[in-house]
Amino acid sequence: MASVITYPEQFFKYNGEEYLLFTLDADGNFIQVEPQPGKADLSGDDWLILDGTTPAFSPALGGGKDTYVVTKELAEDVAIHEFDRGNRLLFHRDVMIKSVGEEKNGVRKITLENDTVITVIVDYNFEYGVEGAASQAMPKGVTEFATEHGAEGYVAPMFTSDVPDNLSIDENVDDSGTSSFLHQVMTDTATSYSLVAKLNTADGQDVSSDFEIMNDATNFGKILYKGTGYDAEEVTQVVITVTASYGAGTVDQNFTVAIKDLLDEAPNLAAMDTVADEERTTAVNTYDEITPDISGNAISWALSGTDAASFSFDAATRALSFKNAPDYETDATSYTVIVTATETDANDDTITTSSMQTVTVNVTDINDEAPTLSITNATGTGTEDGTLTVSAQDLSIADADAVDTATSLNIYVTTGTDDPTNASTQVTHTADDSTDTDVDGTYGTFTFTRAADGSVTWAYALDNDDDDTDALAGGASVTDTAKVIVIDAAGATSSVVTLTANITGANDAPTVAVTTAAGTINQSTRGNVAGLRFTVDDPDAGEVLDLTKFTLTSTNTDAITTAELQSTLEVYTVSGS
Repeated sequence: MASVITYPEQFFKYNGEEYLLFTLDADGNFIQVEPQPGKADLSGDDWLILDGTTPAFSPALGGGKDTYVVTKELAEDVAIHEFDRGNRLLFHRDVMIKSVGEEKNGVRKITLENDTVITVIVDYNFEYGVEGAASQAMPKGVTEFATEHGAEGYVAPMFTSDVPDNLSIDENVDDSGTSSFLHQVMTDTATSYSLVAKLNTADGQDVSSDFEIMNDATNFGKILYKGTGYDAEEVTQVVITVTASYGAGTVDQNFTVAIKDLLDEAPNLAAMDTVADEERTTAVNTYDEITPDISGNAISWALSGTDAASFSFDAATRALSFKNAPDYETDATSYTVIVTATETDANDDTITTSSMQTVTVNVTDINDEAPTLSITNATGTGTEDGTLTVSAQDLSIADADAVDTATSLNIYVTTGTDDPTNASTQVTHTADDSTDTDVDGTYGTFTFTRAADGSVTWAYALDNDDDDTDALAGGASVTDTAKVIVIDAAGATSSVVTLTANITGANDAPTVAVTTAAGTINQSTRGNVAGLRFTVDDPDAGEVLDLTKFTLTSTNTDAITTAELQSTLEVYTVSGS
């Protein structure tokens, strides 16, 4: 099975066209694979082809109009093959023609460099060489070459420099004003170079103007970069094709130039730089995941600044948080911390880029503290029929939460045993302090006055005309109470403060009321006397009346005396006794 030897970077062409493609068979012979109409037909061994229309070779093997193809290792033997348009002289090794003898009787002697004499039988009386001419050998393994009968400059040069595989240009480098050396190509016979450069993008943009290949004797074959820069995030390679020319014969060499991605873009910190954070919480900011400028690079985080010690940062979740939740009432209400994200080159840890963000955290107050309620004097003492007045005693109300002011707190009051949290009576404030809130107790009235600034005073007045007060027995001790509570906007409640009025009862005199003012009593009559009615009352509840202490007085001494009345009447009915 024939094996194909191919150098993709080298194509032998003539006037820009590819000509013949050959393979080597298992015996090392060239086999024509893709002959093209009108081109030379070569097969068999290695040939020195002499065009029948050419009278002689030029010393440089190219100045004339002959085409030479010699590729196989030559042996000492030579032969001549006859064709309609000319003869082919067969060599089995590379040779240098030293001299060509004159033709005599159709025979010409050719002497090679090693003094080997070849006798050539000339069938068509053509000349086959000149002194100093050399056979052209194809490069090893090259299977494409150009040949055209009757054309000058048919021999293409061969690249002798290796195809580079590590060329690169740093991204975003502007060499438009300086030009930097990139690579130098070399061939065996090229007389000039040209190049074409294209981006490896979908549209294959031509960027040949960004490069230059030198053709002066000092810098021959040097390739310079003089572009304004490429972004590695947009393009990764430039494909350069260098064409080497010798006369009309050309050969191309392709290679790629990598656009080296540099660490030139700092991490993007996508998060708010001013944060309002409720007190008693720790979360502050969570940053978006950062894609490194260069794949494989590491991203690290750091905190600095005045209040950095108050914060922590979780690199896995990219979460900035307080180490300890701040309390608006006791801690600072504003903090400043600098967050820094750094990308480090995976191949050189001295190469880094960083971004910093100064974050201001303003702690906001929440309604988390219950209000407080205290009083200067919660007790008053008085006696029935006397005066018990507690006046202008301050109720001190407060709330540690800034959102709860003295005027925004709600004050509720009840009397007796009722729960003040369910009270319907609210102590309100007015701008002119003219409105009082009265709450009736059992024996008197509690009065609350709330000023425009929210401050509260309380007072108590005993009501001696009240039946409950009048019913107090002498020396009896009772209390009248009111319960006060403060509730803030969040529903938090203060402790309950109980206001107490201590009252001592007085012994009130009994009263006698005559319901029937006239009646007739016969001295001889005992029992009830119809029509004579009176009642005896005592306002003090529970009093026991001593009827022996009743005194009856007669105003009619002629009819009956007082003594007779007292000695005669045996039963007295006293209402209310």
